[in-house]
Amino acid sequence: MQNNKPFVNQQINKMSFVYKKNLISQIFKLHKAAKVFNEKGRILDQLSISKEPYMQVQSNVDKVLEILDPKHSSLLIKEFIEQDKEWIEKYWSKSSYYKHIHKAIDEFIYYLYS
Repeated sequence: MQNNKPFVNQQINKMSFVYKKNLISQIFKLHKAAKVFNEKGRILDQLSISKEPYMQVQSNVDKVLEILDPKHSSLLIKEFIEQDKEWIEKYWSKSSYYKHIHKAIDEFIYYLYS
């Protein structure tokens, strides 16, 4: 297996912050839709309505969130899943927030695509 980490880093560095943030936003929207779909499948399986057996699969997004720096993981969850903007002001200044969100997004993309 070829090591593509330098290539992934180069590609991440070429992307603008706005592009990366939009990319992550879309990934988390798809992740949310997949979780809803999985929950429906689980319920149908419990009710014995579904013809296909239900199989819970951990998504790549969940796997990446588990291996990220916990600070970055919670930042991405608050930003893109819970969409809670008010909590930021309680913990960080704007400059600290932007520094950490940049690192969190880069780290997330790196692990997701490498």
